[in-house]
Formats: sequence, C-alpha cells, structure tokens
Amino acid sequence: MKYRHVLATAYGPPDVLQVFESDVPEPAPGEIRVRVLAAGVAWGDVARRQAALPAYPPPPFPLGYDVVGMVDKLGAGVTQFSTGQRVAGLTFAVDAEAGTYRLFGYSEMVCGLARMFVPIPDHLDPAAAVCLVLNYLTAYQILHYDAKAQAGETVLVHGGGGGVGTALLQLGRLMGLKVYATGSSSKQRLIQELGATTIDYTTQDFVAVMRHEAPNGVDIVIDPIGGEYVERSYGLLRPNGRLIVYGLSSMMGEDVARNAGVEIERINAMSDRDPAKLVKFFAGVDDESDHYHADLNALFGLLAAGKIQPIIAHRLRLEEAPLAHHLLETRQVGGKIVLDLTRA
Repeated sequence: MKYRHVLATAYGPPDVLQVFESDVPEPAPGEIRVRVLAAGVAWGDVARRQAALPAYPPPPFPLGYDVVGMVDKLGAGVTQFSTGQRVAGLTFAVDAEAGTYRLFGYSEMVCGLARMFVPIPDHLDPAAAVCLVLNYLTAYQILHYDAKAQAGETVLVHGGGGGVGTALLQLGRLMGLKVYATGSSSKQRLIQELGATTIDYTTQDFVAVMRHEAPNGVDIVIDPIGGEYVERSYGLLRPNGRLIVYGLSSMMGEDVARNAGVEIERINAMSDRDPAKLVKFFAGVDDESDHYHADLNALFGLLAAGKIQPIIAHRLRLEEAPLAHHLLETRQVGGKIVLDLTRA
C-alpha cells in the first residue's frame, strides 16, 4: 500500500516542497500509525525549508509539527489506544544514530511515538483540532508556566493575528487578562473580534501607545519576532514584569542558521539586568513534562465546550504545501494554515 507525503528537496523557495509516494511505514515498538486528517503549517517549517538549521537533517527532509488523524495500526507495547480512534499529537522524533530531530506531519500517514498523542472526540473538526496541538499548546504553556499570568494583568501580544497570536488572545480573554495586540492593518478587525485592543504597527509606535495605556508598566509582553522588538518591549515592563520571546520571525533564511543561537543567548541573558524582571526565550512546547497530556486535554475540553474557536486562515490540500509556505512567509495569514487531507 502506498501513501503520499511532502519532502523539502532542497533549501530554497516554497517550490522545493514536492509530493512523493512511498510504501506505508510500519510502526515501531511504542509507536502508532496514524491516517492523517489534518496537518498544521508553522513558521518553524518555513525556517527549516529556507536554510540549514543545526540538529535537523539535510534535504530531502519532511516537515510538519502537528497532526490530527485516526489510529491505523498499533506498534508493539502500545495499549492506550485502539485502531480507529481519533487522536491528536506532535510528530516529533529523534534520530539517535544521526543525532538529528525529525518532524513529519505533511503526510497521509505518520508513525509517531504513542506518548505524543492524546485521544480526542470524533465530532471535532480535524482542521480546528490540529490548531490546538502546537499553536494553542504554545500559547497555553507560555501563559501558565512561563509568564504565570494572573487575572487582571496587562499583556501585550506581538503578532496578535498569527496562529499562536490568536490563540494567546482567546486564552488570555478566558483568563481575565487585559490584552493589547500588535498587528498589520489587515489584522486589526480580527484582533478586535478576539477581544484585544489593537495596535497597528504600520502606523503606530507600540511603545508610545503602551506608555499611554499602561503608564505604570506592562505585566507581560509575548513576542514571536525578536530583534529590535525585544529591547523596546523590555523597556515597557513594570517591576516583576515578564517578557517571553517564542520566535525569531525577524530573521529569514541563512540569518536564522548563523545568528539564532546567539540571539537566544542574548535574550535569556537580559534577565541579569534586573532580577525583578523575567526575560526568557520559550524554546518550544514541553512534551516530556507530566502536564503535557493534561494541557492538551484541557485545551480539547475548551474546544469541545465552544470556549475557544481556532482561526483557520486557509484549508489547503497536501499538494498545496508550497502555497501554504508562500502565504505564511509573506505574512498574508490571519490565524493558522491547515493542510486538510479530507479534501479531495
């Protein structure tokens, strides 16, 4: 039996992404084989496609962090799932021999570690459900564990119209936070609909706006951009304020490979300036902690109850992965792009 999957055949523009057909893989011990219904597209996929990054394999390589699908086969020793069960999870694996990481969600079939998945209700829209696995989990863990946000606090979210940004706005509103969000002119309406006060970075200086809105300082700033935004955001923090950076979208291509490590060290070192302020680079969702499954289950509970509604920017077919990357890296996206494998 054959299945289709996407590989980056080289580093370069979106058209290096091509669909291949291969024999269906067998799950190893401790793995499950999942027939994918929806796969998420993330900025990290774009960065890995653009240029070589440390700890990832060279081309041709797969992409894709997050999937929702149905269990197709169980590997030896897996007892917590059954075939036909709907699941969601991260497609993260370590190639111990090569010393590299693999992410491989752009595929009709995946074999992944069973511990990375949780069961989900059958009635959920797979495209909406897959938004929770990476984007909402990132937002949830930043707010609860890194920022330790409390009701009534003032939060500035940069990139409020993005996949994680829209998740932060929805979860922040549920937590009783007073949320401000930067975004381009085209994202203002979306940000407002999600309950945040908008700052159009194309026409407004977010520092000036926040100094007026929160003259005593901001409790929390959450930033996916990096670069000059970090210093400017740091200056807005009140005593005991927290600045959490979870991405470096200000960098592109080779710049990421050359400078990302140094930039992350610089960001983390900023906490040494003032012990009353926290500055931290969020390295990624914590999938090995005791609360990983609890966090995902909590999010799926919110989705099932209608308390969160993921913003799906585009539902594209597997072969439209190049278009997904083009839209994402040209910042034409409000919400998350999903590869919907239920579409013909």
